[in-house]
Amino acid sequence: MENIKPFLGERLRKIRTKIIASGKPLLDEEGIVKELANRRGGLQGRGN
Repeated sequence: MENIKPFLGERLRKIRTKIIASGKPLLDEEGIVKELANRRGGLQGRGN
């Protein structure tokens, strides 16, 4: 399991780099919550 963590971190850093290079803004915590809720079929939790 120890070998998986560095690999995951490397993959996530590469994804982040690609997003930044594309010019798209990174989501903040609120944006992530909204995106997840949207993908799950509507707003859930957080009193929204």
